[in-house]
Amino acid sequence: MRFGSVIYIELRHDGFSARNLLGSNVVVDTADDPERFPPADVAAAFGHERVILADFIKAEHLLDHMIRPLCPRDFVKPVLIVRVQHRFAQSATPVELRALIDVAEWSGARRVGLWFGRALSDEEILHQQFPADGIVIRDDDFARPKQKNK
Repeated sequence: MRFGSVIYIELRHDGFSARNLLGSNVVVDTADDPERFPPADVAAAFGHERVILADFIKAEHLLDHMIRPLCPRDFVKPVLIVRVQHRFAQSATPVELRALIDVAEWSGARRVGLWFGRALSDEEILHQQFPADGIVIRDDDFARPKQKNK
């Protein structure tokens, strides 16, 4: 039995789109709603020529505004699968990958997976059957060290 929503996000250099795979399957895209997702904010967050994520705070704010309407009544935070379609995705540093995961978690995600590869079907995502021709990175791949009690 699944609790909460599963949100599939396709991140591009010029914006992103998202849909709830267990909900109404409505697609929300930053390009379709310039009032809620100002193009200048989208460009500032994701439009840098050398890095995937340029402005952490703006990216978190935009993702939060994207996710909230897709799962408004969930008591359990959603799981996010983020497909990164960026010209530098394959050469992203561990710091950039961790920043993307942190942005997704701060915007309200319970679990986060980054996907570098072709578009995924709903079944592949829901059954966690990621094709071998891509790369999947989960938030637990970047386990935070436990702090010692003093």
